[in-house]
Amino acid sequence: MKSESDVMIVGAGPIGLVLALLLARRGLSVAVYERWPAPYPLPRAVALTNDTLRVVQATGHFPLLTPSADIELSRRIEAGYFTASGEVLFNHPLPTDGFSFFPPMILFDQPSFEVALNEACAREPLIGICRGANARDIRQDEDRAYVMFEP
Repeated sequence: MKSESDVMIVGAGPIGLVLALLLARRGLSVAVYERWPAPYPLPRAVALTNDTLRVVQATGHFPLLTPSADIELSRRIEAGYFTASGEVLFNHPLPTDGFSFFPPMILFDQPSFEVALNEACAREPLIGICRGANARDIRQDEDRAYVMFEP
């Protein structure tokens, strides 16, 4: 594989995809490579801070991302965590007042958020995503970086 993009990102999780959207918004072409053939189906995070929401808002896709990802912007005072069968694991209080428009912490569904981010990236002509590409090595010289992928 060869990419002549301005920026290459290895990893199409939330951080890599948000970064791709931010870079494209600034006019840079971005190639995103991901080892998984589809967005990862299991959550690895359950909450976002108000600062993180501000970064997501800067992508220009915030109104499309929040409902798709079950991001709840209400000011709930308690968060519940449940097993797949619905059994309550634990509850804990959430702060309700923040330093910005958003509450200090909100809950979200990571798999849904990744799907919504992928859809936002697909609408951006400066972003290309290549799935099934497992990076195994990286090197860099003065002019560019080289990423080697497993065959």
